[in-house]
Amino acid sequence: MANVHDESQSWDERDGNLDEGSHDQTRSESNSESPIPEDGSELDEVRRRATERLRDPLLFELKRPVAEGDWASLFEVRDLREVIRNFKKIPKRSLFGEFWKERELVILVSTTGAGKSLLSVQMANQIAQGGGLGKFASETEPQPVLYVDFENSDEDHWERATWEAIHPNLKHVRVHVDAMNEPDPEGLVGLFQKMSMELGSKVIILDNISYLFSELSKQDMHQQAGSLMKRLNRWRKTDDVAVLVVAHTNKDKSFTPFEKKDISGSSNISKFAERCICLGLSAQHQDLRYMKSMKGRSKGKGEYNSERWVSGFKIDQVGGLAQLVHEPSLDGPEAGFLRSESTEPSKGDLAKAYFHENPNVTGKELMERFGISKAYASAIRNGKP
Repeated sequence: MANVHDESQSWDERDGNLDEGSHDQTRSESNSESPIPEDGSELDEVRRRATERLRDPLLFELKRPVAEGDWASLFEVRDLREVIRNFKKIPKRSLFGEFWKERELVILVSTTGAGKSLLSVQMANQIAQGGGLGKFASETEPQPVLYVDFENSDEDHWERATWEAIHPNLKHVRVHVDAMNEPDPEGLVGLFQKMSMELGSKVIILDNISYLFSELSKQDMHQQAGSLMKRLNRWRKTDDVAVLVVAHTNKDKSFTPFEKKDISGSSNISKFAERCICLGLSAQHQDLRYMKSMKGRSKGKGEYNSERWVSGFKIDQVGGLAQLVHEPSLDGPEAGFLRSESTEPSKGDLAKAYFHENPNVTGKELMERFGISKAYASAIRNGKP
């Protein structure tokens, strides 16, 4: 008798039965079922193998079917007072300054040619070796980092870095050249989870999400991207991993302010991320960039997670690696990067910059010093412009 529990069988997640399309060796040419021995030994084997499959990390999101009205299998009811009283907050250390911290799902977006991949490799290498320079250093010890690369060729990386500049902890992940099929977005999170567990990594960068949905219509792409972000967010909470997702922008103009709506598929993608940051071009020089937070968990005057104040960078070759070097003198309002040096800054921009350096200044002083209205001065002090 053929083995009724052949490994090629697949499990039907909808009702817990063996998939009709699997290579079930229990069926003859006439589709008749082979009898199960009366001693129940083979039935026990079926249950054992099914249990192993359901515990597989690849199916970590799979839950038992919820019967109609069976709310207890889906929802957990707890005393909120006890939740708050027993909660132990674990501080999050920085991976890249204020822009990315441990156990966070973050989106990085920019226009084509701004340097998303260059920055991603820089961040991955910095976290892999631990430390870094300035306000955007990693506070964690050296650790394995998975850089999942759907975008760049080997030549691209060769042009940007010497092999000596890359830390051994940085693992480059790409689709196998002999792979029979393209990555399935639906099953990716399970694969990422298993990969991170086997390689001992708590940090993963996906560059970039647009590749996975390039063959879908815009509507389907947004829906599937949102579904992937939702799964990534659940994985983040389950395994305490940090995930950075690189995405494209739908901006049609280079030198205009970045907003959350400029993220391709914004409403479906950004709502599951704890932070959304952009990498913007500068109208002043081709080697200048700025980073801006469009969504963050913490607020504060003059911090880099404020939309009013952005951090400036210059692209340079440091230690054999092309990277963005923070230039504190370039920090300021986003508008300063959106015009050429020959353009005089507006009264409002000057007032914002002054307020950043002097957060206790009164609205009246802003009005008199820069010739702006009372309402505008109040808006600047409240961080609304």
